[in-house]
Amino acid sequence: MRSIIPASVQVPLLLLAACRSGGDPMPMPAATVAVTTVAPQATEEVLDFVGQVEASRTVQVRAQASGVITARPFREGAQVHAGDVLYRIDATNYDADLRGARARVAEAESRVQNATVHAARLLPLIADNAVARQDVDNAEATLLQSRAALDDARATLARAQKSVSETVVRAEISGRVGRA
Repeated sequence: MRSIIPASVQVPLLLLAACRSGGDPMPMPAATVAVTTVAPQATEEVLDFVGQVEASRTVQVRAQASGVITARPFREGAQVHAGDVLYRIDATNYDADLRGARARVAEAESRVQNATVHAARLLPLIADNAVARQDVDNAEATLLQSRAALDDARATLARAQKSVSETVVRAEISGRVGRA
């Protein structure tokens, strides 16, 4: 005869029988523990900071003359001194303007000289009524106009000289050159 024992009772009985049949249970191994003795002592203080470096003075280089850059005699990151050449711009047109301005000054100077001589020649003749007063007035007015034209030509010459000098871009301050 077989007895019917439900499965829910059989499994715990088998487990209970297995535990008793082996004898003594196996002992657990001892755990390893690290021991540190704490004692007060002086330590070196290490400070880490994050920061950014920034120049105390910066200058943006901007050319006053337009044209093609023909030379850049510095290297990026190099040390330069105040007055060192940074860029050279093609000065062909500016040199031509300068030569033209010099020619206009020479022309205006010759006109002033001619008008001065002409006015000086007519002025003593007015006392003897040898020339009309209108001619003397015209000569004096021409002299004033030629002097004004000379001043204008000299101003044009100064502008042309400045334009030629601006084709050479120089460092304003000493320091390290950034990206070009």
